[in-house]
Amino acid sequence: MKLNIANPTTGMQKLIEVDDDKKLLPFYDKRMSSEVSGDSLGDEFKGYIFRIGGGNDKQGFPMKQGIMCNHRVRLLFKKGMSCYRERRNGCRKRKSVRGCVVGPDLAVLALVLVKKGAEEIPGLTDDNKPRRLGPKRASNIRKLFGLEKKDDVRQYVVRREVKKKSKAPKIQRLITPQLLQRKRHFKAVTRKRMEAGKVMKADYMKRVAEYRQEQKEARAAEVAKKKKDGRSTERAKLQSSDAFSPNFNRTASFLRKRLPHEELAIEPAFFAGVSSGRFCKSFRLEFLRSLQKASLMHRVGGAGAEDASHFVAVLPDVMDQDVLTLRFDADGENLLVDFPSRYHRPAVTFHSP
Repeated sequence: MKLNIANPTTGMQKLIEVDDDKKLLPFYDKRMSSEVSGDSLGDEFKGYIFRIGGGNDKQGFPMKQGIMCNHRVRLLFKKGMSCYRERRNGCRKRKSVRGCVVGPDLAVLALVLVKKGAEEIPGLTDDNKPRRLGPKRASNIRKLFGLEKKDDVRQYVVRREVKKKSKAPKIQRLITPQLLQRKRHFKAVTRKRMEAGKVMKADYMKRVAEYRQEQKEARAAEVAKKKKDGRSTERAKLQSSDAFSPNFNRTASFLRKRLPHEELAIEPAFFAGVSSGRFCKSFRLEFLRSLQKASLMHRVGGAGAEDASHFVAVLPDVMDQDVLTLRFDADGENLLVDFPSRYHRPAVTFHSP
């Protein structure tokens, strides 16, 4: 098994190969991130402590943290998981990975130096390999040089020399007056929009209240009108037995032409003429309904209440002995129907509209 040892302090790393399984026994059955003593590797590693960082088996499958086994498993990977890089948005893939427990089937085991021993290890601790590039983020520059918030990090950026000039990275997350001014502008715009929205909402709610009040008043007026019309209709019904429709003038003129005198005796044959349509429909309906209310005519046959042809006049007792008198009043506007004295009923008056 090969051991890839890294030293973060010096930036060096060294790959050694160990063929003796007895030297590797302390590493077996240990999980990733576990710390193991390096005394079993030899005298030069006495006092060293390593942390297991990972590894690959002999087929090249990597170890994955959190898989508590020492063999390979197939997992469904998605974006954000280790050992997988998404090629398409939302794409998932099932791959084989090895568990995080160290075993003899590993080809390479990655170790990180945690504590240095007494002796130097050539190629790992005896030399120093500085970083090629310095930190780029403002907070990391402050952390590297121990700066305070008021210090100017632009004076501490790490520059590197190239041909005829030097290069420095662009500092990220640097707080500048322009950034603060832009932030204040955004807050002011947001505050202004919120205030305008409150005013618009207040106007809208006011208009909604006015609209609801208008609708309420309109409904109240409509209900009052219906009640008033209903009272007027009831009052008119109480004042007279019935009333003529707008066709009263046409019906009255028709009757005046056929009345030889001021009054006309109506015999049973007259009802046949009423039912057969000699008079206008509105007059027939109202006349027959008035007689029906006076109990002098009964509805016989038919279901059409609005059709006068379905009404058949039947006078009680002896029909041929009963005579009704049809006449106009003194003004010549209202039509009166007088009943025989034995009925003890007042005359029915048809008022003109």
